[in-house]
Parts: sequence; structure tokens; C-alpha cells
Amino acid sequence: MVSSHSPDAAGYSGRYHVVGELARGGVGVVLKGRDVALKVIRREYARDPDVVRRFIEEAQIGGQLQHPGIVPVYELGLKADERPYFAM
Repeated sequence: MVSSHSPDAAGYSGRYHVVGELARGGVGVVLKGRDVALKVIRREYARDPDVVRRFIEEAQIGGQLQHPGIVPVYELGLKADERPYFAM
């Protein structure tokens, strides 16, 4: 887990108040918000168009699915540093 002083781990990401990091995967970081979880592309992949495209496709496909075992996607957007994120 990253330090609570990291901009990804605590503070505000757009309109979401981020309180910490939940998990870190291959290309994304899942952040804990007050009422949502945010998945943000990791900085080292933010400039790779193929990774960004797959990340956005993941959010779009997840947003179309409705199943009790699948977390719903509520919003897809860009952070102030231009990294894509989606709210779940």
C-alpha cells in the first residue's frame, strides 16, 4: 500500500474524496473513495495508447454489464493529470 501522502492514495480525484488505496494490479490502482472505488491507470502506462485503449474498453464493457457478481461502473473520466479512471 502506498503512503497516505501520495496523491493517488488520499485527497480528491475530481469530485471523489479518496481515502486510501485498496489494491494495485498490472496497469491500474484501485482507490477507496467515500462511496465508490476508483480504478486509475498507473502513471507508467498513462502514455501507452494500447494500454489506455484497453483500460477504457474495460470500463465501457463493465458499464454495460449488469450482474450481481460484477461491480457496476458509474463513471469514466480523466484525472487532472490526464490519466483515465473509472468509478465503481
